[in-house]
Amino acid sequence: MTAVDHHRKRVPQSQRYYEKKRAESKSHNQAIRALGRHLCRVIFKMLSQERTHRIDPRPKTRSILSNPLFQIPAGCSEAELSHG
Repeated sequence: MTAVDHHRKRVPQSQRYYEKKRAESKSHNQAIRALGRHLCRVIFKMLSQERTHRIDPRPKTRSILSNPLFQIPAGCSEAELSHG
């Protein structure tokens, strides 16, 4: 678990995963174990698909349109909404 904690401190994506688990009211040790399991799944997928791992430097952001509050209601068109 020390290696996972060391990894977390140096890889921003792992730090975000750890913080997400902590926000779910997990203890430090539970969050580290969850991160370790996550890393194992990533490594297994890499090996089974014979792919190399690539860390995307850009954080993943969701489009505002993926939020249900910003979707166009059924029966309305974008033109009707833009004319307010």
